[in-house]
Amino acid sequence: MLEDAEDVIVLLDDHSFLALNEGTERFLESWFCRELLEAAKQNKNIVVICLNGYTLPEKSMLPQEIHFLYDSQVQELDIFNLSVSPDIEVFIGGLKAKPVLKCFLENRVSYAISSDFLIYSDNDCNIYEYGYLIATLDANVDKHHPFKYTVNRSGQHCFFIINNDTGQTQELVIEITHGSQKYIHIKWEPSRTLASLKEEDLNKETDSNVLYTWGKGFFFGNVKRKADYNMSLLCFLRAAELGNKKR
Repeated sequence: MLEDAEDVIVLLDDHSFLALNEGTERFLESWFCRELLEAAKQNKNIVVICLNGYTLPEKSMLPQEIHFLYDSQVQELDIFNLSVSPDIEVFIGGLKAKPVLKCFLENRVSYAISSDFLIYSDNDCNIYEYGYLIATLDANVDKHHPFKYTVNRSGQHCFFIINNDTGQTQELVIEITHGSQKYIHIKWEPSRTLASLKEEDLNKETDSNVLYTWGKGFFFGNVKRKADYNMSLLCFLRAAELGNKKR
């Protein structure tokens, strides 16, 4: 689709760069960043729109690969006050594609094409989609009372999930079609809870991947447990000693 586009409009808000919390490498692999890089590679007219008072962070806070955003047209838009106005007319006039100006109606979203993911888990966990926290599941969420996540885009959706008790992570790619519902049952392998781990447990563990998972769990923390950077560092050091090269 990018190949056929003359303009690429990038909408930014407070959640746009949350994937950086998982590290630069993970952010660069996200669909959001991959589309940005592809648009720049194809020399598209990139228009950056900061929504609802959001401003671009300092360059030093973003990967160098996307610093071209600062050289693009940067505009502001209040999505709660969309209407046909001189500002909108100027914006549309500045696009290469020169689209036809149409009125914005109050009810702009068509729910006829929406779909629902019905999600439940064996353990407490946080669920992210492309860096956005979409749900925190607890014992009250089960097959009979799942969390309903409504989406307006068919196709593949990529979820990153962190177990709030063990620090284990999962990545799920689920496809959905318009007007449908799909159950997602998140299953977890038995593992020790982070709250039960002591320093001697880290020294006894010989699986570097387990230590790496524990390290990430301690580092990020969650709604039930504060981050523990000391234990996180010990986990990562031990994992490195055992040959783990993940970053």
